[in-house]
Amino acid sequence: MKYTKRLVLNRFNPTDSSFAVAIDSSIVTTTKVGMQLPSGAEADRAVYPVNGVVRYNQTTNDSEIYNIAGEGTGWEKIKMNRQDDIICQNVGTGDYTTSVFGPLAYNVDITKPQNVMIYVENVYQIPITNYTLTTGPGTTATTYISFTSPPPDKTITALLGFDNFAPTNN
Repeated sequence: MKYTKRLVLNRFNPTDSSFAVAIDSSIVTTTKVGMQLPSGAEADRAVYPVNGVVRYNQTTNDSEIYNIAGEGTGWEKIKMNRQDDIICQNVGTGDYTTSVFGPLAYNVDITKPQNVMIYVENVYQIPITNYTLTTGPGTTATTYISFTSPPPDKTITALLGFDNFAPTNN
C-alpha cells in the first residue's frame, strides 16, 4: 500500500497545508484570509499566454483572464457584478416651452443616453428620439436632459445608475 500526501509548498513549515498541491495536481488552499493574484502592467503580460491565465492588470486596475477559446478574444476583464444604486431623480415639471432640464444627480456619458431612463409622468421617453443628453456650460460640466419637443405640464423623472458609474457629486 502506497501512502500519498499533499505536496506542501511552505518550505519553512513542512506541516503547514494551507497551500499545497494535491495528488490529482489541483492546488488546494485552506486559508481564510485571501490569495493575491499575480499583478503587473499591461506590458508585463505573458508573451505566449495559455487559456485560463489569471492576473491583476495594474494599468486598468482590473482582474483579467486570458481566454481565446470559443467566443474568447484574448485578455478579458473579469466581470464583477457590482451594481450601483439606482437613483430616482425628479428633474422638474414640463410647461410646454422649456426643453432642457437638469442638472442630473451625477455626470453621465452623454454618448450613452440609453443608460438613463427618462419618464414624463409615467410615459417612458425613447433615447435620441425623444431626448438627448447634453453637457451644461461652465468649468464643472454637468449633464442635462434636452427634449426634442418641450414636454407637457407633467413631472419629469430620471432613473440613473444603469451605467455602473459611482455617483460623483450627489
